[in-house]
Amino acid sequence: VVQSRSQALDVPGRVDLRSVRRRGLASAFAGVYEGMAFVNRRPITPPGSLSSMSHRPDPHRGHALILNYTATSYHWGCYGTSVSIYESLTRAGYAVMSLPVEITHAITTTPASAEDLERAAFQESFESANTLACQMMRDVDLVVINGEGTLHRDHAGSRNLLAMAYIAAARYGRPVHMVNHSCFPNGDNAEATPEVEALYRTALGACTRRVAREPLTKRHCERWGLEAAQGFDCLPDWLERHAPDLRHAPSRANVLIAGGVGWYEQVSEFFAEGLKLLPADWDIRFLGGGPPPEPGRGQRTQNRRLPPGPPPGTPSPQCANDWLAEIASASLLITGRFHHAVAAAALGTPFISIASNTPKPNGVTELLDMPEPLDPFAPTLTEDLRLRLDTALAGGAPATTPAQQRLVRELAQANFGWEQTQEA
Repeated sequence: VVQSRSQALDVPGRVDLRSVRRRGLASAFAGVYEGMAFVNRRPITPPGSLSSMSHRPDPHRGHALILNYTATSYHWGCYGTSVSIYESLTRAGYAVMSLPVEITHAITTTPASAEDLERAAFQESFESANTLACQMMRDVDLVVINGEGTLHRDHAGSRNLLAMAYIAAARYGRPVHMVNHSCFPNGDNAEATPEVEALYRTALGACTRRVAREPLTKRHCERWGLEAAQGFDCLPDWLERHAPDLRHAPSRANVLIAGGVGWYEQVSEFFAEGLKLLPADWDIRFLGGGPPPEPGRGQRTQNRRLPPGPPPGTPSPQCANDWLAEIASASLLITGRFHHAVAAAALGTPFISIASNTPKPNGVTELLDMPEPLDPFAPTLTEDLRLRLDTALAGGAPATTPAQQRLVRELAQANFGWEQTQEA
C-alpha cells in the first residue's frame, strides 16, 4: 500500500511537531509527502503534495483541501481512512491538497470559547499565526475535514480543528464537510460544560455537511439541532476498493490480540489473566496498528502473564493489505482499538470489543447490534473477559453477517457527499 510503513513514519513522511514549532508551518510542511508515491504498490501522485497542483483530474471541478489528514500518522487504519477520502475526491474531479493531523495539534492560536471563535480579532490572529493553512483554506473550492477521533474533550487539538472548520466556513465562505468523525465533547457520552458545548455547536453548525461515523455522535449533533448523516468509518470503503475479496478465513485456531488505548500495567495483567481460558493449542498473536514499537508495554505484560507454551507471535505488517489480512485470518480478535474493530466488522472476523478512550467502540457495537464493549478499568475485567471467551469458544463469538458487511461499506461511502452531487 505504501512502499513500507517505516518510510511513512520517518521524515519526510511525517511532520515532526518540534520542527513545526521551530521552523514554522510552511517550511516544516513543505516536504511532508516527498517519496510517498505508492498506493497498492502502484505509482500515484502523492496525496496532498504541494507540488501536485498541476495534476488536474478530468473533468476538473476545482481544488479540495483535506484537514486533519492521517495517512502518514498513527497506524494502518488511519492510513486507509484518509486515502479513501483522497481517492474519493479525485474520482469526483478535484485536485487535492492536505494538511496532516500533526498540524492540527501544533497550532497555538486556540479559541477560548464560541464567542472568541466568532470575534474578528481572534480570526485575524489565527490568520497571522497560521498563514499557509489559512491561505489553503481560503483558496480551495472545498474543505473536507477528516474528523477521526480528534473531536473529544476540551483539549487544544479539538479546539484547533473546530476553529479551522469555523474559519473556513464563516470567514472564507467555503463549503466545509466534516466527515468520518466521532464527537464526544465531554470525553464520554455525557454533555460537557455549557462553554464547551457552545464551542462544538457553533463550529459544527457552520459546516455545510456533517457525517457521523457511529450513532452516538449523530445523537450529539441532533441534540444541538444540527443535521448529521449516519455514516461509518471510511476504512471499509478502502477495503472494498483495494482488497474487495478479502473476508474472514482463518487457516488455524488462533486469537489475535490488539490491546487498547491508555492501558496501564494492572489493566494488562487483569486482561492477560482472562486470556488463560484460551485452549493450549490455540496460537496467540499480538497485532499493533503499525510497525514496532507497537504494541509495546501492554504486550510485554501480557507475555509474562500468559500460560507456558510457545511465545506469542508478533506480526509486523508492512502495508495496510497485510494488516487487514492478519485480522481476516484470526479465529477471534480481542481489541480495544477502534480501527481493528472496524476492520473486523468489515471482514466478518469474530471480535470481542473493549472500551477505548472515548465511546466510539460503543457506537460501533450499537450500530451492529453486538454486545457492548468490556470496560478495561472495571475490577471484574478478568471475569468479564472469561465469560465472553466461554461464549466465543462455544461458537457464539459475535461476528457481522454478510448484510452487515455490505452495510458498513455503504455507510462508509456516505462520507463522500461530493461524489453524490455536482454542487459542493
